[in-house]
Amino acid sequence: MRKLLKWCLMMTFLIAMTLACSIGADAAYYEPDGTASTEYLFDAAECNRTLVVNCVDSNGNLIKQINFMTKKGEEDTAYFCLYGYDFYAFESTQGLWETCKLRWYSGNGVLAADINILYKFIGGLSKDTLTVTVTCRKQEINIKTYHAGRSDAGIEYGYYWFDTLDSAEVNISYGDNFTCRAKTTTGYYLMSGFSFTVIEYREQLNVSITYPQGSPSSITGAFQYTKIKDAYGISDVSDYMSWDLFYNHAVKDQHKEYTTYHEDEDGILSVASDRVMTLYLYYNRSQYTVSFSPNGGTGSPDSITQYYNYSVTIPDYEPSRKGYFFLGWSPSSSASRATHQAGDSYTVSSDITFYAVWDKDDYEFSISNLAVTNGNIYANSVIQVNVRTDSWDDDQAYTGIPVELYYDERLIATQYVDFAIYGITWVTFEIDVGTVTGGHEIMVWINRERRLWEVDKTNNIVTTVINVLPEDYAFEITPIESNAPYKEDTTVMTSYLIYNDGIQNVYPETGMSVDFTAYYLDSDGERVVIDTQTWENYVIPKTATNLVYFKWTVPDGLAGVTVYCECTVNADGNIGEINRENNTATLSAVIAERVYSQTPNPSFAAQKPDDYTEADLPAESIGSASWSMWVYEDESFYLKEFGVKISDGVPTVAPDEDCLSATQNGSGWTMKSGYGITLNYSPTLTVLEGTQMPTEEAYTDLQAVRAFFSEYGYSMDQGKYCDLVFVNGAWCFAENTGADGHERIHYIPVWVSDGEYAVSVVLTELWTPVGRITAVRNSNAIVIEGSLFDDWYQ
Repeated sequence: MRKLLKWCLMMTFLIAMTLACSIGADAAYYEPDGTASTEYLFDAAECNRTLVVNCVDSNGNLIKQINFMTKKGEEDTAYFCLYGYDFYAFESTQGLWETCKLRWYSGNGVLAADINILYKFIGGLSKDTLTVTVTCRKQEINIKTYHAGRSDAGIEYGYYWFDTLDSAEVNISYGDNFTCRAKTTTGYYLMSGFSFTVIEYREQLNVSITYPQGSPSSITGAFQYTKIKDAYGISDVSDYMSWDLFYNHAVKDQHKEYTTYHEDEDGILSVASDRVMTLYLYYNRSQYTVSFSPNGGTGSPDSITQYYNYSVTIPDYEPSRKGYFFLGWSPSSSASRATHQAGDSYTVSSDITFYAVWDKDDYEFSISNLAVTNGNIYANSVIQVNVRTDSWDDDQAYTGIPVELYYDERLIATQYVDFAIYGITWVTFEIDVGTVTGGHEIMVWINRERRLWEVDKTNNIVTTVINVLPEDYAFEITPIESNAPYKEDTTVMTSYLIYNDGIQNVYPETGMSVDFTAYYLDSDGERVVIDTQTWENYVIPKTATNLVYFKWTVPDGLAGVTVYCECTVNADGNIGEINRENNTATLSAVIAERVYSQTPNPSFAAQKPDDYTEADLPAESIGSASWSMWVYEDESFYLKEFGVKISDGVPTVAPDEDCLSATQNGSGWTMKSGYGITLNYSPTLTVLEGTQMPTEEAYTDLQAVRAFFSEYGYSMDQGKYCDLVFVNGAWCFAENTGADGHERIHYIPVWVSDGEYAVSVVLTELWTPVGRITAVRNSNAIVIEGSLFDDWYQ
């Protein structure tokens, strides 16, 4: 159960953050580059866990480190905006447990590219310091530059960073005149003209754009270049144009700068269509005016002029009007509710007038009759808070009057009520009292922010104090998603995380049980049970998280069927919980088919198949897993690390005993192609370094070992590899019905090239509480020299 109180508090926080971020690049919640910062998600005295977020660039260089201070056993959200960046990668050092999860993000802010990242973490298993890395990049805008209307048009791209760029597009028409126009968004104007540079023997027009202060606005700037009429001179276009001309053909490869052109000195000028022209546009922000109207009253603040997308503060000034109360400001002259108050921040985007909002002088509300749910109030329980609200205005109705509930001086819920003339409205709140026991103050306000305009300013609040009793036990369970599909006729493992949100440890003598059932539904929708198990005397410390797992076998013939794995903590209800609605978790999985494969015996062809390509021997992998688990030993709880890995032994291949021409040199073999080989492999499961070996209940046997061959390109396609069989304590080839004595051999094709020949072995379907382990081991290499045709004689 995730507590409603905590949720309300967090939503209030996120809403505040969202409003702050909408202000613009100067908003307080944007994190700048550079030094580390620290944010407290709870009171500093309560924080006992640190979430370290390292923001790095694509080369791993640290851009910013943000430390979020939180507390164990709590689920919370870490929110931040990194100025001018978005991100494209996320990594947590916590690995399996995923103590930190990426939940939501966005970017491409209008005023500044930003990162909005929500991290969700639940404590209990991991260390006091959790580390997360996000890879960031500066936001970039792609600006097209091109010829418009030409058959030989080319498109080039320029990448530029503008800290507030929204969009930009350049349109260029080509003909007797070049006409250039910039199309952009509101709020900016053209502040300078264009500069052209002309270079011979090119057929394209490149346009680059610079925005000194951010996003350009919807402006149109035009500059016409008059095409050169002949080879004897150029038009004097404007002060913005300079020419970089070549000499005539005799000295064509030399350059010279010109501000004017003289035929006798400079040679003949080629036509202007063989030039490159570069256009530079410069923009600045537009300015707008915020005005104030008394709207029937007298007096108003001075107007404010500011740049586009900059913030202004509503002045602390109240106009007056006889018989009315001033409620605030609104952009509508007929508004009955104010949208802005003195001290509010407003982002300028156009000229605007704010009008004073008035209400008659019998403006009066009251609140009374505060009542809280009777009976004992336990931690994590939900209570109802009821209040009566009154409007004492006898000639006007009201809508949207705020009623706010504060819990220990924190605003956690707001409702807006409507009043008829001289009306009464009852309001009910439901809140979760959280986990902190003892006395807590509840305050309910009506019209708090505007109460000073009421006739009576003393009747807008009611208060009471409640006593929260400790909740002894509170459990929640969630499944751990499998890292591989469940296959028919295979023993697998299903695991869950159990959270103890109560204030009591669960000892062996507490007698808590955890029940597990695997089942599927038949054609009539009836449950068909595959397996049931119970974990007796389960232990878990208070405010901690612990693992529970079950080993079971998927029946043969269930391929394509959905199987449900249901687990219930405190299944028999022997341990008193106030709320057991979150004590059951279900994982569903579609069962996969278990496919078996054997390779056919090759023919005696001496030439490679036409479609054969050489393949590299696959890379080896360790095949290991580790997990944490709370255990109770010697009257104390210990968080232990368990781990297993597949042993490092090498599969052994050797020539079949019928291959009489094979020779052995020490431990190595040399043989001819076309003969059979044997394989022998005896892997074991051992403890992973730095961990403890678990009991046999925590893992399954190896259930699938497969051999892959170079002549098939080490392909995993059915019919191109061999499923090995376990005989006399070792894995080997299945009986080959094509061999004289059905020996357990694999024939090497005659056409295999001379050189080293090795088999790759994949070991899989070994399950642990954290999923399936798969390992790759490569055999010793046999040297191939010649083929069995070399052994024929008369």
